[in-house]
Amino acid sequence: MKILVLNGSPKREKSDTMHMTRAFLDGMNDAAPQDIRIIDVIDRQIEYCTGCFACKRNGGTCIYDDDMKEILQEMLCSDLLLFSFPLYGYGMPAPLKALTDRTMPPSELAKAE
Repeated sequence: MKILVLNGSPKREKSDTMHMTRAFLDGMNDAAPQDIRIIDVIDRQIEYCTGCFACKRNGGTCIYDDDMKEILQEMLCSDLLLFSFPLYGYGMPAPLKALTDRTMPPSELAKAE
């Protein structure tokens, strides 16, 4: 199984959040070998969504040329998405929120097929 971990903690691997996530991933690996990829969202260039909906009009292509193209492709190729993040003000950290806001293009690509 291909597992993609989107680590939203700005502390990256040293966070308590990733400590708990690693325990989950170790349990998954004990059950069966897994193909695990971890993305530290804080290290990626992800522009904020402007709500322009250009991705709806042009086949899923966003106006920004940033790391989201690669991340979206990895998300689509994964069997399991694991969002790992600490709660900041009862919500996810801003870099991970920016990533989730930019996930509309894959749904538009799926409609086009």
